Amino acid sequence: NTSCLISFTLNIPGAQKQFPLAKAAYNAGLETIHSVFAGYIIYEEHHESVTGNESILVLSYISAKEAKRRAICVESAHPLGRLFDIDIINPDGLSISRSVLGFPPRRCMLCGDDAKVCARSQRHAPESLQEHIITMILNFLAKNDAENSASCALRALLYEVSVTPKPGLVDRLGNGSHTDMDFYTFLDSTAALAPEFSKLFQIGWENALEPPSALFEALRLEGMIAETKMFNATHNVNTHKGLIFSLAIILGALGSLRRNLPLVPIPVNSLTEKCGLIASFSEMDLHNENFRSSHGLNCYKSFQVRGVRGEAADGFPTVIRTALPTLREAIATGLHINDAAAITLLTLIAETQDTNMIHRGGKDRANAARTEAAQLLKLPRDKIAFAAEELDRVFIAHNLSPGGCADLLAITLFLLFLDEKQLITLDKSVPE
Repeated sequence: NTSCLISFTLNIPGAQKQFPLAKAAYNAGLETIHSVFAGYIIYEEHHESVTGNESILVLSYISAKEAKRRAICVESAHPLGRLFDIDIINPDGLSISRSVLGFPPRRCMLCGDDAKVCARSQRHAPESLQEHIITMILNFLAKNDAENSASCALRALLYEVSVTPKPGLVDRLGNGSHTDMDFYTFLDSTAALAPEFSKLFQIGWENALEPPSALFEALRLEGMIAETKMFNATHNVNTHKGLIFSLAIILGALGSLRRNLPLVPIPVNSLTEKCGLIASFSEMDLHNENFRSSHGLNCYKSFQVRGVRGEAADGFPTVIRTALPTLREAIATGLHINDAAAITLLTLIAETQDTNMIHRGGKDRANAARTEAAQLLKLPRDKIAFAAEELDRVFIAHNLSPGGCADLLAITLFLLFLDEKQLITLDKSVPE
């Protein structure tokens, strides 16, 4: 039974060792250590003081040299590794050096020379080092938040298409009212869009100081690129065009807000308020005679239904006031996420003027479909799924597809997952 000890601290120059970004870097390092040494840690303790945080971890069934090799890999490979000081102490109380394993000395984070030589000679001003460290941590947080946000968006798209039954829509059992797409078309589209989500978040982060109009234009450009990738993947079938618009607004707004508050969850009302400021510039399209015609624009001209642009410009009120409370309440009562999301979709159909429904069936038939969905919600919950399958057949017969409501469901799931990741908080989103 071999054993050794880890002492983990941060390399923070200057007198000020404790500040929020340093704590974030420390937590990231400790999380990585837990991953790298999973199964070997038999005891740990943590200390916090003005001189910085320190963790002591006792390892078993691993040699000190193997532990040091892994520690060096963390210090070399992690984006913040240059800040990590992971000492390995053998059972005799001696620290294992890098040179014992044939590794070169650590390099200075500014000039690349031997770090100890630079430190002894005080070659670099503490202010320069601290500025570099803060930039390192912020860049790490930006990338980490972008990846986590993109993961939530990807998960939301996969969940939305998988929810079954969904009247008139593609689900795991059928194509609904669509003859040009199926479940796998949506999977192809989702896979093509996956890399775009982190880019949209990063655009928000990088343009945090820009006015909402400039951020909107930057997001619109990346959204057009995402649309092209979608159409290439689906052979020109529109699976996610409206959702790309909404997710671009939300991801851009989230990136912008996280840049200014990178260490705490963003209140959902702050997020939707920011979304409204950005998306308000999209409503100009409704009044632009030279803008490319679409089903949404035609619905606005004929019925003054603002569609996805209006929903986003208003801060996604249907999601916040209707869909999220419905979904969260259903989950809290013990329903499976599929069933909770299916009920949420029916609620959205009942309460939303869906431009896709109006385009396919006309205003009167779309309104009738809202009433039909509302009637289903009055049934006992164990009867709703069967009734929804019958409504699916009715919608197919009338060529109805509530695609806008499906997008709102995906947005609802997205916000739920962002809350799980603690990127946002929904605590204030549910009305009293």
